[in-house]
Amino acid sequence: MKASIAAVEEVAYQMNKFLISTIFVITLVVGLIMLNSTNPTSSTTLKLGLFELLKVKNLDPKRVNTLTEATILRSLYNSLFEYDLNGQIITSIAENFKFEKDGTLSIQIRSDKFLSDGSSLTGEDIVLTLKRLMLDGKNTHGDFKNLICPDYTLKSVFDDCPGLSFEGQIVKIKPVSDDYQKYIMELLASVDYRIIPKKALNLDDPLAPIARYDITTGPYYFKNEQTDTEFVLHANPRHYLYNPKMPLTVQAVATNGNTMTDQFIKSEIDIIPTVSQITQTNLDKIEKSGIQFDIEKTFKLSVKIYFFSPKAMKELSADNRFRVAKLLA
Repeated sequence: MKASIAAVEEVAYQMNKFLISTIFVITLVVGLIMLNSTNPTSSTTLKLGLFELLKVKNLDPKRVNTLTEATILRSLYNSLFEYDLNGQIITSIAENFKFEKDGTLSIQIRSDKFLSDGSSLTGEDIVLTLKRLMLDGKNTHGDFKNLICPDYTLKSVFDDCPGLSFEGQIVKIKPVSDDYQKYIMELLASVDYRIIPKKALNLDDPLAPIARYDITTGPYYFKNEQTDTEFVLHANPRHYLYNPKMPLTVQAVATNGNTMTDQFIKSEIDIIPTVSQITQTNLDKIEKSGIQFDIEKTFKLSVKIYFFSPKAMKELSADNRFRVAKLLA
């Protein structure tokens, strides 16, 4: 682990003219690992060890509370942009994009029929997902509404937000300041900005739980008939990320820090994800067992801590300090 300290000065213009003194940022950069069995018990079903078995009906990109939820949601839903293995932003649901002269981000979305029900997305699906996120306002990464239509009050996903529009397969996002351009792409690649098809939402109450998990934008989906005690993801062969070698089903298996090593050795689970935080003791025990496995490292993850000066603490409310931190994160 390494730590770097950087002073961020003169940022008041980025914060809707909030009066802010110097903010000191401590960035902790860490790496995580994941274990994969090289001899899974089935070539079509992958058994995934999870510390918590989630209820399908509670999964929602707008409310990501744990790393386990984030792991599953990334399999169910894709976003406009993604991070590659080097931590660089690449296109995903977005086929191509450009920044226009007035600062508008113009996005051409994919037109192929890659959804799990065999249909395609339109710009409306993108806009409704983003407005649903703005209506909720409690997501993990950034205050999107504050970047594109801070002076508008949204009461439904059909209300106007001047900085967000679509026409066919084209989505346009215009931040209120050019200084926000660099944040837009990073936010749109975050897990809480995963795109949910319109037909999977309850539009009468957009903040209600997702209505259908059998129609998703990711490489996996849930079958509607499964019960709360089941947690099996099914591969979507129509998806642009589909590969014939990927597991056709992924089954969650309950585990914990005391049992996961033995479960992995006994082939009761095929993969221990990064969220399980494998220790060196775990690795030594697995290696001594003689079982064949691969170790995969994630790219470095950053944790930023913001310290506000006494002046900023006095002149900014707790809510405004939180908004500043979310915008800078």
